[in-house]
Amino acid sequence: MARAWITDRWTKAAIIDGHKVQPPAAQLRKLSTLEDKFKTDRFQQGKRWRVSWYETKDGRKRLRSESFDSKSAAEARQAELEDDIRSGRYIDPSHARKPFSEAAEAWINGHKNIKGGTEHRYRRELRMYVLPRWKDTPLADIGKADIDSWVTDLAAGKAPHEYLREKIPAKLSPSSLEHIVQVVFGAVLRNAVQEGWLSRNPAARVEVPRTAASDLVFLTYEEVEALADAAKAVDGPM
Repeated sequence: MARAWITDRWTKAAIIDGHKVQPPAAQLRKLSTLEDKFKTDRFQQGKRWRVSWYETKDGRKRLRSESFDSKSAAEARQAELEDDIRSGRYIDPSHARKPFSEAAEAWINGHKNIKGGTEHRYRRELRMYVLPRWKDTPLADIGKADIDSWVTDLAAGKAPHEYLREKIPAKLSPSSLEHIVQVVFGAVLRNAVQEGWLSRNPAARVEVPRTAASDLVFLTYEEVEALADAAKAVDGPM
């Protein structure tokens, strides 16, 4: 793949006396003064900066591009692309647009040798705590700052949730929080990296509150219910 490059979709060079002349820097700094000969037919329409690159797939070269409002955002994306291309981490952007729910289903269906009670807990935590927040979010849009905010809300009992029966959300214990965030949510993202849908795991450096060694841990109502549900899944109704 070739390098990535940036195009200004609003401005262009003009041909003057047979020579290509670039727009004056002063006019570029103040677009209201830009002469018409330096304007493209898309001037001030849509996003100004376009990052383009070629990708080779199945032996065929394909031109890809993304557009940005600011030059700084375009430059950041250009640098990211070139780094990924050089290091072999390049990911087809269409894969990273896959919704989290699809990645979650692929992850859980990939477990062939887990016990029924374990799978039941995974699915239950996905349904109750993870999917209400991330279900329709494209994988590429999941960032560490958003995850940190979600973890804080989970710990406070304020995160989006889905319960089968009406009840007031309760704060989660550190152990339950760690299982939801690291074991379930984090595993979906780790699997997405392994499948080539993401180049990096945005949850890799996320921290969750830990239980102090001297603290006693009491189950919440939801955790007691989860334990009972898991027991039913393994042994049948109690």
